[in-house]
Amino acid sequence: MKKKDYVGIDISKEKVDIRLFLSKMDGKFDNKPSGFKKMRSLIEKHVDKDTDLLFCFEHTGLYAVPLQVYLEKENLAYHMVSGLQVKRSLGIQRGKNDRVDARRLAEYAQSHREEIKPQTLQSPHLIRLKYLLSMRSRLVRQKAGFTASIKDYKKCLALTNTDVMIHVQQEMINVSAKQVVKLEKEIRGIMASDTKIQSLFNLATSVKGIGLITATYMIVLTNCFRV
Repeated sequence: MKKKDYVGIDISKEKVDIRLFLSKMDGKFDNKPSGFKKMRSLIEKHVDKDTDLLFCFEHTGLYAVPLQVYLEKENLAYHMVSGLQVKRSLGIQRGKNDRVDARRLAEYAQSHREEIKPQTLQSPHLIRLKYLLSMRSRLVRQKAGFTASIKDYKKCLALTNTDVMIHVQQEMINVSAKQVVKLEKEIRGIMASDTKIQSLFNLATSVKGIGLITATYMIVLTNCFRV
């Protein structure tokens, strides 16, 4: 039986911290392909050639994408996990830094070795949809915030629609609304360009009450209903 080892990786914007579970080896590398090559070179010095590796790291949005792309290209197994899952699994622990977080991720992967499975990178279309949805969500929250602010200003300060503080915020609401429409148009365009995603989208929206955004979230979060 092949030996298995687990690499915990804490990802930040510029750097990745790693921890190899069995050898307890630590390292810090640039969060880019050249850094990942150095990471792999160091790991290979600490593991047998016949050892199966699993890289474990948290969902960190854009910062995790370069690492995912590299691991996919090199055919290396990885698993992404939510930070909340790790905390619940390992309990409250003292210490909080990148090196400690990498160790905790390695420990999590080893202790859940029977449960976690290697994952695959989503298609470029799904990745783009995910970030379009994220941007749309921020604009919707921004719009809601300005709307609530206008109501409060009118109620507490007795301002009218002609007041500059109301007018400026209303303009921001209008701009946000137009940008949301642009993003939704782009989402529809991506759907139309991918026959598989479009088919799943049509299936999802055939259910009463499921519209563009809900269906897109369903497709993205389930990786085209694979999980």
